[in-house]
Amino acid sequence: MPSKLKAWLKAKLGFGGSSIPYKEFKDEHGSTSEEVKVEPTIYYNCDHCGYRSSTQKGLRSHLLTCHKIGVGTGRTLDAYGRPLSYFG
Repeated sequence: MPSKLKAWLKAKLGFGGSSIPYKEFKDEHGSTSEEVKVEPTIYYNCDHCGYRSSTQKGLRSHLLTCHKIGVGTGRTLDAYGRPLSYFG
């Protein structure tokens, strides 16, 4: 039998088993295979409007864009460190 035909039979019909080694894991004592193991999800809540974010970065972004918390509004210097009344 030519080698191309052997390779085709292995690939299509599943002869020869898998070429990728794998390890079969055993279930824990007292659990079923249908049981879904889910990690508890932590949410970060906004105190102002009830927005829920799954990350701290998402909550901070929400606070900056929606509530303008952490945004400096009382500027007295321009981008070069001069007082704003310098040109006026």
